[in-house]
Amino acid sequence: MYKSKNHDTCVTYLSGIRSFYKYLQEKGIVEMNPYQHFVLSRHHHEMILIEDPEGAIREHFNKIKTDEFLGARNRLLLELVFGHGLTAKQIASMTNIQINQNYNILIDFQDNQNIEYPASREFCELLNNYLKFLEALMDKNEFLNFWIDDRGNPMKPMTISRQVNKTLKIIGLGEMNFRLIREWSSQKFAEAGADIRSIQNMRKVKGIRRLKSLYKNDFLDLQRRFNGNHCRNK
Repeated sequence: MYKSKNHDTCVTYLSGIRSFYKYLQEKGIVEMNPYQHFVLSRHHHEMILIEDPEGAIREHFNKIKTDEFLGARNRLLLELVFGHGLTAKQIASMTNIQINQNYNILIDFQDNQNIEYPASREFCELLNNYLKFLEALMDKNEFLNFWIDDRGNPMKPMTISRQVNKTLKIIGLGEMNFRLIREWSSQKFAEAGADIRSIQNMRKVKGIRRLKSLYKNDFLDLQRRFNGNHCRNK
């Protein structure tokens, strides 16, 4: 018997059908794409507010032993998600991290792009610790990736996400996961006064309404100022 699908699932199905007919049209198999103008918008899901103080979360992070490779790797992964809001895809595509002056870090990605981030002294110490373990492994394997799993294989985005979730559970933060940690990171950036468009770009959120919960009562004021200052409105 046919079972009804939720709205987001239907959006995904329709997108796949539209892309398939686009491919057929490009190959000359069909003359036109009958689904070209069929578009369903996804629902807006506001981001989750997390009340846990940073100190309480970092107390759990400190439970991870960083005197061996896997512990050093897992702690650094948490810091990249928690402190910098990187996605699993971004982390998996990293090829190197360098520490510049004033505790800034320069991250190189596989697409030949690099991004500079501010970092704490603690993060730089964790990074140096991980790099020492990695260099020791590279002496045995010339083609080693920056992130490797427990078996020595390159870590893919899904592997990284699962490892972060597993680590959170082990250290007593089982109620959190990769997504929630990123939500918390974005929330703190917003509360510290980060530009709304920067947060939107970091979280890959198309609809600005989804960022409303990040700014709580300040959101409307920020939106009014943005509408008044943006070049489109002058």
